[in-house]
Formats: sequence, structure tokens, C-alpha cells
Amino acid sequence: MAKRSAFSRYATGLASVALATVIRVSLNPILGERFPYIFYFIALVFSAGTGGLGPGLAALAMSGLALRFLILKPMGSFWVMDPASEVGLWVYMIVGLAISTLGGFMWSARRRAEDSAEEAREKQVQLEREIVERKRAEAALREADLRKDDFLAVLAHELRNPLAPVRTALHLMKQPFANPSDFEAERSMAERQVVHLARLVDDLMDVSRISQGKIELRKETVDLGTILNQAIEASRGSLSERKLELTVDLPRERIRLEADPTRLEQVLDNLLSNAIKYTEVGGKIWISAERDRGDALVRVRDSGIGIEPEMLADIFGMFVQAGKRGSRAQGGLGIGLGLVKTLVELHGGVVTARSDGPGQGSLFEFRLPALPYDPSIDAPRQDPTPAPAPDRKTEVANPVSALPCRRILVVDDNEDAARTLARLLSRLHGQEVRVAYDGMSALETARDFRPELVLLDIGMPGMDGYEVVRQLRPTPEAQGTMFVALTGWGQESDRLRSREAGFDHHLVKPVDPETIKGLLTSMPV
Repeated sequence: MAKRSAFSRYATGLASVALATVIRVSLNPILGERFPYIFYFIALVFSAGTGGLGPGLAALAMSGLALRFLILKPMGSFWVMDPASEVGLWVYMIVGLAISTLGGFMWSARRRAEDSAEEAREKQVQLEREIVERKRAEAALREADLRKDDFLAVLAHELRNPLAPVRTALHLMKQPFANPSDFEAERSMAERQVVHLARLVDDLMDVSRISQGKIELRKETVDLGTILNQAIEASRGSLSERKLELTVDLPRERIRLEADPTRLEQVLDNLLSNAIKYTEVGGKIWISAERDRGDALVRVRDSGIGIEPEMLADIFGMFVQAGKRGSRAQGGLGIGLGLVKTLVELHGGVVTARSDGPGQGSLFEFRLPALPYDPSIDAPRQDPTPAPAPDRKTEVANPVSALPCRRILVVDDNEDAARTLARLLSRLHGQEVRVAYDGMSALETARDFRPELVLLDIGMPGMDGYEVVRQLRPTPEAQGTMFVALTGWGQESDRLRSREAGFDHHLVKPVDPETIKGLLTSMPV
């Protein structure tokens, strides 16, 4: 639809008033002094609705003059008016001003919508393509709205998760029997969780800077191998927690780049974190780097859950996570890969993702321009050797409470949270506690341990807490067992879903330790 000129809009508005005047004057013999304003109200609505605020106000002014000189008595006089007619005219002008203003807003909104639709239509060559594009745009808007809601829920979950073990550790450390020298593990755990929280905030701030175009690079000559090794060392703890086998393949010669070392390490951190998060316990991750046609080519491959084909096109979007919506089995805010794409492109590079489908693992690779090879600088290097995974220990009960000793199974893929809660239960309340860090381990432990109480995280990779309850509750070893959801998901829909899955209680992290004690007290002897 062609845009109308300002002259056309004003002319149409004034013409509508003129038409209303002609109709009203012609009906004077029939209507007399009754209903003097009805046709002018219609003209105002039409003028403002089709032309905007300006034509609406012009029509209001013209209609006021027409009413005064041609309709209202005494006709032809501006200064002398019948009191009732004067009041009616003022009411008409005030209401007409409101109509013109509202109509102008509606016209502006419609004009903006028409401009957007026109831009979309101009990009289309055929009607069929236009329809497809419109449907795609509508779907994208709905998807964006759903992602916004999911993001807010995920953000609350991700902020609650690090706070849970910190709160539990603080409760342990303030007990009368607490010896400061006994809490080095708690202090180290709290430091890790604070670092994790700081990283969440940093990622959110980077998203804000990107959206405002304020992110800047501080480039210098860097050694890619050095940056890779730093990122790998930063991920050692997470790799060990999930018993992941890491294979690193770096060329013997150095690969130098003009890059921002902090941002480049951020790219590698996010790719490694993504691989760790979506790889099952005991899986494998491969990292390689090479010089390829003047570029530095880095690959991060994993044996994890893979990516569905329809997700590959959107995997680098903000607030996008692999997996089905609503499963909430993976942590994170869904912004890491979006940051990766932006930072790589700011360096003049490109990043891609590949996967053969669910269960087939994923491959992320990015290219950056490399500096030419210089034999005098780029000396051979030694490949890094992955550090061995630390031994994993089971919490042993240390009765210090008058509460009856219960068999309690704590299940959480956040090992800090699981271990700290287990220490609280064993040291402070004298309970017999075992810990599992994934759904399959929980099922295996429950068969032998026959727990009376299961404190179970919901959002775990692979088999989530809902599935653990569904499989475990019908078994003989779980008869009479109390199942408690211990999770960062706290919306009413989450509580309803946990009840439907078979949980007896739903507690939102960070949980007050006194609430846990209350559960133990309420259990039948």
C-alpha cells in the first residue's frame, strides 16, 4: 500500500468534515436542533484514524467553525451563543480533542506496523515466499517470547544453584563445635561458587555490551597454545568432577594471532564449558589446533548428547540451549555460544557447529587469521598432559545429633552442592549419607542402600530428577521412601510437575538447613 502524502491526509480529513456538514445541513428540516454533533464525531474518528493527529486536529477545528456558523443557534455569530449550545460545543471540542489524540496514536501504531509489513513485502519476490516469511517471523516472535520466559526462570535457577552449597557451608561453619581448621573444603567450595556467580554476571554484562555495541577488543600478539592451555587448566576441576577424558592435540610449532587474549580465552572457556555440560559422565572431549591456509583452526569435539538437526541453525543465538524445551536438564543461561560467535566475528573469524544428531556428540570449530610462521619465534612446544582425576569419596556419617539415624541419598550433578549437604547431614545431624552425581548412579546406589529419604536435584544431564523418581518409586527398595526435590526451579508449574512425577516435597535452593532438619523430624520413626 502506497504511503499517502501529508496534503492528501489533511485534504481527506477536511473533506470528511465538509461531507458531514452537507449531510447535517440537508437534514436540518428533519432533525432541527437535535443531534448536531453525531456526523462530526464520525468525521473526526475517520480523519484521525486514517490521517493521524494533525488531520484529526484540523478536522476538529473546521468542524467547530461549521457547527458554530451553520448548525448551532444563533447561526452566523461567533461571539453570541445560546448557553446550552456553548456548553455543548465546548464538550464536543474536548471530546473531539481526545478522539483526535487517540486516533493519532492508533494511526501512528498502524503506520509503524504497515512500514514493517511493507519492508517485509519488499524483500519478497513471490506471494508464496511472502506468506512463508510472515509465518516465520511470527514463529520467531513467539519463540523469542518463550525464550524470554525460559531465560528468566533459568537465570533464577543458575543464581540459586551456587548459593545452595554456600549457604549449607556457612551453616556448618557457625555450629558451636566448628573448628576453623576443619573447613578448608567448605572455603574452597565457596570460592569456586563465587567465581561461578561472577562469571554468570560477566556473561550477562557482555550480552548488554554487545546489544549496545560497546564491546571492545584490546588486541596484541598472542600464542594460541598458551591461551588454549590456560582455558584447559581453568576447566580441570569440571573435567575431573564429571570423569571426562580430555585429549589435546596441538602442533609443535607456535601459532601466533593478533587477538584480545582475555576475549580469546573467553571463547575457549565457553566452548569447553559447553562440551563439559553436554557430555555424559565418563565421556570424552577432544581439543585440537592447527594452522590451515593462513588461519588458526581450533576444534572442540565431544561425545555428548549431540544437537538435533533443526537446532543447528539457531545454536549460536542468544538464550538458546540444546535439548527439548521444558526439559531443563542442562544448566547455563544459553548465552555462551552467542558470545562465542560475536567474539570470534569481532576478531575477523568464523565459528561453525556440526553434529550427526542426538547421542552422536558435537563438533565446534572456529577460524581466526594467523600471523605468518616465523622459525625464529615459533619454536616447537610440548603437548600438555591432562591431569589425573581426583579420587571421589563417599560421605561417612558422623553422628552428632539426637535425631534418629536415617539412610539418606543426596543426588545432585553439582558436586559441591551434593558434598556440602552430605557433610551437613552427617556431621550435624548424624545421618548415614551417600551421594550420587547423576541419575543412573542414583538408581544403582538406591538398590543397595535402600534410602529412607532421597534429596534429589531435578535439572541433571542425561536422566533428570523426574525420571529418577518415576523409575525408583515403584521398586521394592523405595517402598516408604520420602522423595524431596531440591532444585533451583521454583515456579508453580515446577512444583506441580514435581508432584505429578512422584515427589513428596519441593524445596527451592538455597534451602534453609533448618528446613532439612524439619523434614528429618517429621519422618515417622
